[in-house]
Amino acid sequence: MKQVFQKFAHHSPMIILVVYLCLNLVSFWFSQNRELVNHFEDDAYYYFKIAANIVDLNMITFDTLTLTSGFHPLWMLVLLPLTAAINNPFLFLRTVGIISTLLIGTGAIFAFRYLQKRYSPLATLFASAMMLSCLIDFGSTGMETSLLIPLLTISILILAKLSPWSRSDKTPGQEKYWIWLGISLSLAQLARLDAFLFNLTILVYIFFSDRSAQKWMRLIKTGLPIFITGCAYLLFNFFTYQHLFPTSGLSKSIQGGWINKAFMAQLLNFKNPEGTAWNLYLV
Repeated sequence: MKQVFQKFAHHSPMIILVVYLCLNLVSFWFSQNRELVNHFEDDAYYYFKIAANIVDLNMITFDTLTLTSGFHPLWMLVLLPLTAAINNPFLFLRTVGIISTLLIGTGAIFAFRYLQKRYSPLATLFASAMMLSCLIDFGSTGMETSLLIPLLTISILILAKLSPWSRSDKTPGQEKYWIWLGISLSLAQLARLDAFLFNLTILVYIFFSDRSAQKWMRLIKTGLPIFITGCAYLLFNFFTYQHLFPTSGLSKSIQGGWINKAFMAQLLNFKNPEGTAWNLYLV
């Protein structure tokens, strides 16, 4: 009986994942147009409209009147070539849905493989159930989580590959992975801007856990790509919108100064943790 349970716990998450992904792909491709539209969250159409305006009007705008920075940049960069290449709106939706499913599915498969190799069948089953719930909630929204989830997964897997680092001055052949960790984290930060909280957590973890002589060099290798991409994004915002931080539209940011105080107040509202971005990444 124990062996049967172990086999079930070991194989069932991957089987369920593959079935879910296949059903999702079939649904996106064969759904009627009216059903297809309902696959996506409302905010996804905000992305789609801005991407269309960038392509058609050469203007970063939703309403064609005011500029907007209220989107996460990496997902917008994925949408722009699709918007330019596909004129049929329903074919565009099908393509976005399929790409979202494949991206999240790839991240989930990597995560499941890691769990199966490193943890007991019971731990794998529970962790996989939590991950499947997350995939069902965020797997077909047509938004930035399609990139965020696989990038966070890749970052964690790279960090896990470096697991012996705190016990020795050098791990042969693995020092180069610190740069890849930094690149992966910087891309996650561009996929969803508040992922800098996740990145900060990783850097703090490295700082306090690494006892080797290579600690500062590893922090630099990991942190430099994060710092460069973060600064590049802030500078783009400043020169384009005259604000460092993103807003849904310039009309929302008439408070004066370079910093959107409303955004910062929402982000740092520690009295209501459920209303802040910290909650997501700490969990």
